[in-house]
Amino acid sequence: MAARPRRRYRLAVILLLAAVAGGMGAWQLWPRAEPRPAFTLPDLDNEQRAIAEWDGRVIVLNFWASWCPPCVNEIPVFTDLQDDYGNRGLQVLGVAVDRRDRARAFHGRLDMNYPSLYGVAGGMAVAERYGNERGTLPYTVVIDRTGAIVHRFRREITREDIEPLIRKHL
Repeated sequence: MAARPRRRYRLAVILLLAAVAGGMGAWQLWPRAEPRPAFTLPDLDNEQRAIAEWDGRVIVLNFWASWCPPCVNEIPVFTDLQDDYGNRGLQVLGVAVDRRDRARAFHGRLDMNYPSLYGVAGGMAVAERYGNERGTLPYTVVIDRTGAIVHRFRREITREDIEPLIRKHL
């Protein structure tokens, strides 16, 4: 009778070890959050700004251009979201894929209440590092407080598209 409990014990230990090993293997295969790439671009006053300045906040990173009608359509959404959630940790950040003079005039005309950086080639290079291989505009990335990219929009967005994501990560 003593042999049976030992076999059961060994079988239980083997099954437990297999479950632990399987769980560890599955953990390694689980998709990990993609960290946001670091970058620095000039703002509309020509001061160099790094995205790291906004670490610890939920960042909505929007790539836009003054000549892009869908970009024009969605900018009021970002302005409203910055007003509504800025004090809770949201930071909308624009990257104008445009010349400084055009981006600056556009920024003022639309009364944008969040910072915009700019650069034609530089802006597109940053967009590509953030997953925009096709150069689509508008292009928006949501980054959580830990600096992980949590969503990408490769089209014009509405408040209904993005607000649930913002609330989830605030």
